[in-house]
Amino acid sequence: MVKEKSPSATAGSFPKLMRKNTLAEEEPDDVESGISGDGAQDKGARGTATASDMADDTSFAISVASDARSIGDDEPPSSGPDDGCTGLKSRPVPREALVLQKLYDELGDISEFQDMCKLFIANVPAQLTVIDKLISQSDWLKLGAVLHTLKGTLQVFHLDSSISLMGPMYELCLTLAAREGKEGNGNETSPEVAAPTSLNRAAKEDEINQMKHYASQQRLGLGQVVGVCRGVLSSKDGE
Repeated sequence: MVKEKSPSATAGSFPKLMRKNTLAEEEPDDVESGISGDGAQDKGARGTATASDMADDTSFAISVASDARSIGDDEPPSSGPDDGCTGLKSRPVPREALVLQKLYDELGDISEFQDMCKLFIANVPAQLTVIDKLISQSDWLKLGAVLHTLKGTLQVFHLDSSISLMGPMYELCLTLAAREGKEGNGNETSPEVAAPTSLNRAAKEDEINQMKHYASQQRLGLGQVVGVCRGVLSSKDGE
């Protein structure tokens, strides 16, 4: 039986990825419950979130990848014994796009690959800007939500080096949120905890600086990928 082609990526999987990457201004309902600490007890019992929880937040990424693999080739099917059941033909990825080789191998089609490059350019720089803004605002709840979303995007594009930074960044979100929760309990006015509070402030400053360092690394690495994507699209325009 001849396998029917899936709808085009533009009409199917790609908008789904774009919706996931759209950053809402309001705080997501499930984000607050994902960060726990001593300061969060007054808001009800919650589960303790860890960096490993982020690995489970990839259902949309798996869906996108599955849809991409099912996209049919534009060329006529072969007339061999496996007619209609063969996979996408393998074509070499453009030289400048080797960083995205895994994604290209998964899609197997240059036009779909170029569409994904467009999505990367449209979404990732905006997410990095929001990350910087939330760090400056010390809004660790929303930052955790943005990191979840960005990690899902990076998994779709198989950007392992950038993914490796997401765990430490998310752990810092948990630590900073818990620390601010303790500070909000009014303990700063108690003489017996004055010295520890001073130490906590120094530790908090170090943690925020570390978060800024991670964000800077992400911007550098992902900025290079944006450049690669633009090169892919420039090659298309020059054809």
